[in-house]
This record gives sequence, structure tokens and C-alpha cells, in this order.
Amino acid sequence: MHRGNRLKQIRETLQLTQYEFAKKFNLRQQYISRYESGESDLPTDLLNSLYKKGVDISWLLFGSGKMFRESSVVSEPEAMYYANKSIPIVHSLPNNWNRLSANLIIGTLSIPELDPGSIALSVENNELHWKLKKDDLVIMIRADKGKHGDSVLLKDPYDTLSIRRIQEMETGKIVSADNPEFPDMPLDHFIIIAKILTVIRKITL
Repeated sequence: MHRGNRLKQIRETLQLTQYEFAKKFNLRQQYISRYESGESDLPTDLLNSLYKKGVDISWLLFGSGKMFRESSVVSEPEAMYYANKSIPIVHSLPNNWNRLSANLIIGTLSIPELDPGSIALSVENNELHWKLKKDDLVIMIRADKGKHGDSVLLKDPYDTLSIRRIQEMETGKIVSADNPEFPDMPLDHFIIIAKILTVIRKITL
């Protein structure tokens, strides 16, 4: 059973027609059939709305758990649309962080005191940073500025992404790769995309 089938089950459980469902969640009716058939990915704003109605998003996306959470009370609905304050694990960075397409999400991660709106990027190689390894999870939150000591995700004029550390010098802010093989560069040569919160490494015993 795919996500669209589970979305249809939710709609039918709520005893709503496609028209009523679309109206309730501020969608166009023709989109509902696309979502239910699997033709289109489920948008983040719909996931958010369903979460606020008590739907277990892990069940909707991955089939784990139950259709509805035991409690439909949402204390911080703006923080995350997953139960237990979990965040999405993605295989690539979204073009639009406000509308995270469900096809990017490969799982969820729950750790204490997560920053609202953060995501976990599953690393395929060490192109972002020389110390990263395959399957590392880089926890980051969207940002457009940083201070001395912050690790940030940067984009250069050629749209190449990298992780560097900000250092404040007398001549201004620079970014360093913490590796003598990579030269320090002025921060104003880059655009800050996100702030790196932590890196979780998969350990095989």
C-alpha cells in the first residue's frame, strides 16, 4: 500500500468526499485524486494540517504505527509535523524548505530538544566536508547568517555546496574547512544556506 492509499483511508475514515476533504484542507479538488493515486507527492502544508488533526504522519508516509495518534493535542504545531518532535531525514536538500516534498523524505529522527524546523541530511559522500562519511546524518536548520565559530552550509557562485566554519578576523569574516589543504575564503564569496547543529555518525559494531 502506498501513501496515496493511506491518504484515501484517512479521508474515508473522516467520512469526507474528495470535495469536502479539499475544502477542509484548503486544496483544489483535482489535487486530491492525484495524491490518492500516487501521481503527485504529498505537500508539506497538507502533512502539517493532517498532523494538527491527529494523524500519525509516520503511518501516512511509511505505514508504521497507527492512523491516528493516541492524543490529537498538538503543543507546538509549528515546530514539526511529525509525532514526538521527530524531524525528517532527507536524501537531498529541498529547493523550498517551507514545502518539503514527501519524495525527499527517507525516514524520521527523534532526539531530545530538536530545533523547530531542522532537517537531517543523509550523507552520500564527503563532498560537503572532508570529515563526513557515508550515512552520516547532518542536522541543520535554515539560516542566512552566522557568527564566529558557527558551522554553516554554504553555496558558492557556481551553486556548489560545502560546510565551513565561520571565523571573525580583523579584516572581516572568513570561512575555514579546518583542513590546511583547503584555503580560507572570505565569507562574502558565499551565501549561507543553513546552520549545522550536529552530525550523527552511524556506528557498526
